[in-house]
Amino acid sequence: MKIMNIAENIFYIEKKSFLFKKKRFKYKKLSKKRRRKFSMINYIIIFIKKIIQIIEFLIKTIIEYMILGVPFFLMDYFIRKETKKIQFTVTEKYSYMFSSIYITFFILSSKTLKGNIGKIYYSGLFIFFFLLFLTNIIFFSFTSNFFYFKVLKYAREGRGFMMGVILSMKIEIWVNALLIIFSFVLALFIFRKTKTNNFLILICIFIILIFSQNYTKNIFGPIGKKNWDDFNNPKNIFKECSNPNKCLKIVGFYKYIQIDFFKTYLNFNIFRKKEEKEQLEYLKNIYKDVRIHPENEYTGRFKDKNFIFVQLEGMDIWLLNENNTPTLHSLKNNSFVFSDHYSYLISAGSTFNSEFCVNTGFYTPFTLSGNSYDFYKNSFNSLPKVFKELGYTLKSFHFNEADIYSRDINYLGWGYDKFLSLIKTNTYKDDSLAGLDTELINNKIFYDEIFNTKGKFLYYFITFSIHLPFSNNYHTHHILKKKYGNNIPRYIKKEEIAMILAGETDEMVKLLLEGLKKHNLYDDTVLVLFADHSTNIDRRILNRHKITTDNRINHTPFFIWSANMKGEIINKTSCQLDILPTVLNLIGYRFQEKSLIGRDIFDKNNLGLAFFDDYSWIDGKILYNNGKRVKLQNSSNNEIDEKYILNKTQEVRERFKQNDLTLKFDYLKYILNKK
Repeated sequence: MKIMNIAENIFYIEKKSFLFKKKRFKYKKLSKKRRRKFSMINYIIIFIKKIIQIIEFLIKTIIEYMILGVPFFLMDYFIRKETKKIQFTVTEKYSYMFSSIYITFFILSSKTLKGNIGKIYYSGLFIFFFLLFLTNIIFFSFTSNFFYFKVLKYAREGRGFMMGVILSMKIEIWVNALLIIFSFVLALFIFRKTKTNNFLILICIFIILIFSQNYTKNIFGPIGKKNWDDFNNPKNIFKECSNPNKCLKIVGFYKYIQIDFFKTYLNFNIFRKKEEKEQLEYLKNIYKDVRIHPENEYTGRFKDKNFIFVQLEGMDIWLLNENNTPTLHSLKNNSFVFSDHYSYLISAGSTFNSEFCVNTGFYTPFTLSGNSYDFYKNSFNSLPKVFKELGYTLKSFHFNEADIYSRDINYLGWGYDKFLSLIKTNTYKDDSLAGLDTELINNKIFYDEIFNTKGKFLYYFITFSIHLPFSNNYHTHHILKKKYGNNIPRYIKKEEIAMILAGETDEMVKLLLEGLKKHNLYDDTVLVLFADHSTNIDRRILNRHKITTDNRINHTPFFIWSANMKGEIINKTSCQLDILPTVLNLIGYRFQEKSLIGRDIFDKNNLGLAFFDDYSWIDGKILYNNGKRVKLQNSSNNEIDEKYILNKTQEVRERFKQNDLTLKFDYLKYILNKK
């Protein structure tokens, strides 16, 4: 029994133990499932948290990057707004693409640099492009052309007038500028510093940018066969960037800056051998034509006369009247008056470019990076060269220093004996006094140089008084003082100031005529008077006096006077290029027609033409600009033949090409040496 009891007890205990172990086993098994379930939920929660963190980071980054891009997008937007005023229709999708690429590059490259370096780099980019933005906006507001780096060479001439130009800008420009500055300050505030320099990423970004440049160079299509309207073809504008307005409209602000900078300072492929060979062949065919200009009824009219050229700074049509300029008005009534004459405005340096044009018979190059004064070593059938052959004494007179525009070396290169500067006479305690046009005659040194020359002479005067800004400042103060004494009004309208300044120039011409009479030179002297450009005054003022929406704004005075001659109005359209061949015909000089870009206005075969750097042209019947025709008031009601338009446009294109390539290769050196 005991044994049985013991056995039962043992069995019971084992059974209990087994049941306990079984329960424990079930518990353990259940606990692991729960743990796995808990772990999965935990992982999902962690994963969701990570996703949320990534999304938050991306949102913060995107917002940060967008805010960093706002100042650059605003600059591009406000510039793009100005391009709407340009008469040139083209799709803007590529300009948006280029701008987006550059702005993305600016932001990403800033964020790859460690700490404050990235912030400084970003600030440097902003300051650089903001200054260029302001320059372009102001430049366009004032000249209707966007800025290009080549005009920096003209900066010295205009530095004294910059403040006046800036202060005369519309309030809208300054509001936009303040908005851009505010967005930049906000961008700096939210700019998060990068903990490490990511140079590898920066290199990759740079490589992608370079690759995109290579990819986009043929985005408008390859340069194919030349056509007459290439100047309006986006692919040619993109390649050459010869027209800043059209180029900027096509590619946007940042791409335009890059193209123009590289073209101006890093253009190592100007003289590519294949192109050079084709260009020289083109010139060879042009200059095969050795025709000498034929005589006409005006040939030799002023043979052996003394000549005085007076380049009237800013003397516009509306300023030249009996009230403002009685002397000039009287001369004009007894002159050859070229009533449909146009000067040539190239945005900057138009004064010297008129000098270059009238003296050499060539325009400032349209498609080359050089300025007009860079061609002083070139050979020309120039005004002074011709007169020197005929035994004339040659002098030029101006108030400013000779090294501005390199006038000293240019005038000597063209053939003048002297270039005289009032400032360099050292007779003025205040150089601004030398800016009075009457001082060109009143100054004793100049007076002796003008009137004590023996034999025949050719003089070239460059006046200055009608120069911006049109306010009471160091430039205009002495002229205003002549009129008002010490009681100069605190406020004088710009238009009134322009008229007073025109009177100063008129007084100078009066003194010149009195000097000619006094020295018995009056009857033997011819005056050639013309404006270098229209008055650089507020466009709202000009709108009251002339058409300013196209190149008719460049309609300026040009007349040739001699004593005892009857006045004659020549209605044929002309431009600055035509002045030199017209004068050469009047003195009876036989010249090779192709050695000059312009035409003798008196030539019956010359139907009249003025053309401009945007390839628009005027012929007295219509103004043709980018495919648009504007019928002029004095034209007949007859329809203009389409073939005539094409031929005239092709002629303009050919004259541009001849002009630039002749300057580029100094090709007249070979032509003139054969004579």
